[in-house]
Parts: sequence; C-alpha cells; structure tokens
Amino acid sequence: MRRTIRPKALAAAWFDFLTPEQRKTAQELQAVVMRVEPELVEMVQWGQIVYHLDRVPTLALAAHKSHVSLQCLPRIALPAALGPLEMGGRSARSLKFRLHLPADPVLAEMMASAAVAAARRQLEEGAPTGEAGL
Repeated sequence: MRRTIRPKALAAAWFDFLTPEQRKTAQELQAVVMRVEPELVEMVQWGQIVYHLDRVPTLALAAHKSHVSLQCLPRIALPAALGPLEMGGRSARSLKFRLHLPADPVLAEMMASAAVAAARRQLEEGAPTGEAGL
C-alpha cells in the first residue's frame, strides 16, 4: 500500500502548478473547507487535492480550464439549497466555481459541512474508510 510521505508539501506544490486564476479560486475554496473542519488532511490523489477526515475521503478540489470543482465524495443527501450538482464518477458530486466569478463561500461551506457530517457518521458506524485507495 502506497503512502504519501509529505502530504502538506505535495498539496502546497499542487497549488503552484495552477494558473493564477485557478489558484485564487482553489485557495478561496481551501480556506472555506479548512474553516469548516480544521482536522481535515490534504493529500494529492488522482491529480487533485483530496481532503480526508481520519482516512475517510470527504471532499476534493479539482482544477479545470474554466472552473474549479469542489467535490463531495461520500454518497449523502446534500442540502437542496445547493441546487443542481454536476455528477462525476460513481459517487462524486460537485459544485463548479467559475474562474471569472468570485467563489460563493456559503455554497462551499454548505457542501463541506454536509460532507464532513457524512464522514463523521461513516466513522461512527464503522463503515469502510477507503484506505485501500491511498
């Protein structure tokens, strides 16, 4: 099983490879996510930043040409106020934050809070943590 030796350094380097517009939006979203749950661990996985809560993949930031996506990794019921979400893969759902518009911290906080609550429930119930994918 592979382990990331220095997840903080790799996560910081990930931001360095972004365009200035992508970096600004991604850092705004990073600040919101870490404000919601300071115990989240940032790792670079699958070419994006993945936030883990005690080894449970919880959220991810993915940079694209015209937007940065904040992805909710666990299958959970998200607040209706988030509106329609983009679907990716089997379980990831995401909000797109366009580079030319300011990121909406309220939407990002709602998604992050819901994802962290779901990860905490998963840990309490003893569900698989996804550690094998690390």
